[in-house]
Amino acid sequence: MPEDSRLILGHLAEALESWVDEISDSTVFCSQPALHRSSSSSERLVSELSPMELLSCNLSNSHCVRHNVGLGRRVSPERHLPPSQRLSMMLERFKSGWTIASDEVEHISKVVQKICFALSTKFDFICRANLYLTPPNGQGFPPHFDAHDVLVLHLSGEKVWMVDNFPHPVRQRHMSSPKDLELSNEPLEFQLNPGDTLFVPRGHAHVVKNLSGAPGCQLTFACSRIHVEDVIKQVIDIAVLQDDSRSQQVSSSWLSSEQGDAFIAGVLKELCNKMLEPDARRSAIDDIIRTHQSQFDEHSQATVDWLLKRE
Repeated sequence: MPEDSRLILGHLAEALESWVDEISDSTVFCSQPALHRSSSSSERLVSELSPMELLSCNLSNSHCVRHNVGLGRRVSPERHLPPSQRLSMMLERFKSGWTIASDEVEHISKVVQKICFALSTKFDFICRANLYLTPPNGQGFPPHFDAHDVLVLHLSGEKVWMVDNFPHPVRQRHMSSPKDLELSNEPLEFQLNPGDTLFVPRGHAHVVKNLSGAPGCQLTFACSRIHVEDVIKQVIDIAVLQDDSRSQQVSSSWLSSEQGDAFIAGVLKELCNKMLEPDARRSAIDDIIRTHQSQFDEHSQATVDWLLKRE
């Protein structure tokens, strides 16, 4: 983390560390949705986060507006307008029932960046932060599930999360949920107030509603974990690059021959032995993390740097 960030956010370090430790005990490693109620540490973090300030700052970065009960179609405000007019336009849509979603706010907020950094260093994943501001009695999206784990820090107002207690299969990293998805008859129900933290594992369908007469706002951290299949594929890729014979072109008849059988058996044996080597798995994980580097700007590059340097 850059030195100036440490100085600016030093007063938050203790609260952030406490909050991360708290949720690690009660939420993050659960296979089911889990709620961690507000604490002094989470309230301290929330006090440093102004939804309107984050929205205003992010107008010059990535941002979007989403309809409150639509299909989640993104609408970008006119780029030729100055930030103040774009903000006014977004707020007018908000008053008419739209939910405002501001993406990747870790790029414009040192506090949010610090939270992403702490989550990544603690749990060994890459995370993004999106801000959702829902109007009174509004709804963000129809029922859907995400292909990544979701960690929610509720900032203001009250929202009710209805979450299925079983996961849908997620076979692809960027898999989208069906448009006609419906929640089960008896979903789990979580009412979130400022400072509450909710963990929703990938594949769990959910819908979020603001049932109060005031706007509701949350920070949602999209947590991209490293999966076993990722490591296996990467170990194989590295092994292939290290031996030209493993990338040779072959025919189907050769693969079906005794010579082909012997060659494939030898390669599989070598790969299995390689998979059992801790250094090979660590190298594979480091390579996987490097693939995310292009998604980071100068503000969040420190997260990747730390992950690559860890023991």
